[in-house]
Amino acid sequence: MADVSEMISELSVVAGDVSVVVTDAAKRGQKLLADIFMLAGYLPAKEQVFIEGHVAPGFEQVKHLFEENFKKGFEKSAQLCVYVGEEKVVDIWGSVEYCSEFGPDTLVNIFSSSKSLTSIAMAKLVDSGVINYDMEIEDIWPEFAANGKIGGKICDLMRHELGIPTLDKAIGHDDILIDNIKQNKIGEVIVEQTFKDPPGSTREYHFFTRGWIANE
Repeated sequence: MADVSEMISELSVVAGDVSVVVTDAAKRGQKLLADIFMLAGYLPAKEQVFIEGHVAPGFEQVKHLFEENFKKGFEKSAQLCVYVGEEKVVDIWGSVEYCSEFGPDTLVNIFSSSKSLTSIAMAKLVDSGVINYDMEIEDIWPEFAANGKIGGKICDLMRHELGIPTLDKAIGHDDILIDNIKQNKIGEVIVEQTFKDPPGSTREYHFFTRGWIANE
């Protein structure tokens, strides 16, 4: 009888452990769904996903993965175009049903994609001898030195270590018009900034400022 009691006790412990594991897994699953919902704002039904366009033979899996992102709630509307050499091998776009007007020519914001282009442009200038990465920004742009911004190098900017990860004032809509950029509207905002950290000492993503400073 004692053996039976001990066995029941052990099974209860095991069952309790299993219950904890299942509960934890369920919570993680719920959190994942919640995160997806918070990120995308919805979890679309599979029949609501519409993928159009074409892929070259051998690239069908790209289209499948693209579609899966919608089914998992990671995308609301998206476009994807891929070239291999001179050949366009993927040209697809997709959306959910209530956004079905989204197409291949719909304009969308792109974030951080310009950073690679900025890096290439800077590298070209370095390669041609116009600048070098160790040059201090104020030597190229004297006004930048306002408010003690001295010693920051081009390499600090490109490594996100310049110390100006954000701006302390908003840039107006009209300021980003081409003519106003040429009239130094954004440059004036940058000049007014101060270093949050000494250049080269702290790496903090200059998600918004790197391109504007590099442009100047």
